Amino acid sequence: MINYTKLLTIAVLLLLVSCTKNDTKIDTYETLSVEETKVNQDAIEARLDQALAAADALLADQDEGLDFRTKVTLPAGSVNGLAAAIAAAGPGGKVTVACGNHYESGTVNITFPVRIIGEPGAVFLWSGLDPADPEQTQQDPAIYAKNTSDLKIKGLEFRGGNGGLRACMLLENVPNSKILKNKITGFQSSITGLNVDNAKISGNYLEGLGFGGGILILSGASVLISDNEVFAFTFPIFPSGGPGVVVRNKMHQGFFGIILCTLDIDLPDGTNVEAPDATNHYLVSKNESYNNAWGYIVIDGAFDNVLFKNKAFNNSVYDIELVGESDRFGPPTLPTSSNTTVVSNGNFNNITIKDCAPGSVIIGGTLVDTNADPCY
Repeated sequence: MINYTKLLTIAVLLLLVSCTKNDTKIDTYETLSVEETKVNQDAIEARLDQALAAADALLADQDEGLDFRTKVTLPAGSVNGLAAAIAAAGPGGKVTVACGNHYESGTVNITFPVRIIGEPGAVFLWSGLDPADPEQTQQDPAIYAKNTSDLKIKGLEFRGGNGGLRACMLLENVPNSKILKNKITGFQSSITGLNVDNAKISGNYLEGLGFGGGILILSGASVLISDNEVFAFTFPIFPSGGPGVVVRNKMHQGFFGIILCTLDIDLPDGTNVEAPDATNHYLVSKNESYNNAWGYIVIDGAFDNVLFKNKAFNNSVYDIELVGESDRFGPPTLPTSSNTTVVSNGNFNNITIKDCAPGSVIIGGTLVDTNADPCY
């Protein structure tokens, strides 16, 4: 497991010095026969088509017209009013956050299914949480949803105060959640999920503080992360566990654009929780990663993942790296990633790929010569 706190510190230090991409490359090649390539790509395309249909449905989401049990409106200018509005709406209810500024201090807890929907121009200005600190990964969230399901938060802007706060949203044991079309700025981490089966995170604009995490998933099956813009984080998008899909996102000004690895976090009570599994059986496709150190990195035991026709440019180290055993991010030596399929053919042949992991299948791309630039 990569220690989250240690890597945050290393990332900040590395980003303070200039990095030069290693341009030692060898010719593009394909490792599969024509028949095997076609069969594999057909299967991937079929899975991708299904994922894109689900992502398109999220962008077109219009279920606010449904008949909710109770409807509550939080008026503009509210002060610490969200918790009371949620309580008044009750399980299965809906809170409409009116256009205008709303002021909140501390953590709002959610323990039952509810929809919180912002009118255009609805803004939460948050304070009263622990300040952001790259040495400290305790979540201390503005919104803490726990042991419920079917939560939906849509169309809101969240602004952290005090020069930056620890966390915006923490979802713990919340399956079937939807976090859609929100704007989050001024938080060390934006959206964190633990045991969030069937979570849908789509259409959000997430701006970090230069460190921390944008979308962090410790565990959850059938997670869909789509159409988000995530930037200025150490880890813009970091899913563990699986299976899941990451499609059509933009990641920039980060350390790793997308990292497939084994995540750990500190919960609000200080308990450290490690993902039970490294990232596995994820489809990562049609994303755009640029102006980072790494565009995409697969490391620390991640296995059986597919990176399919992703864009990458202006990443200072590598566009894609599949990491074997390595101690570059600190002890202990990390277990190798394995069995990653990367398809970067056609218009994606210019993407640099460093392969140091067993079981890799690489179609297209421009490979880094590991004789001249060794694995470590």
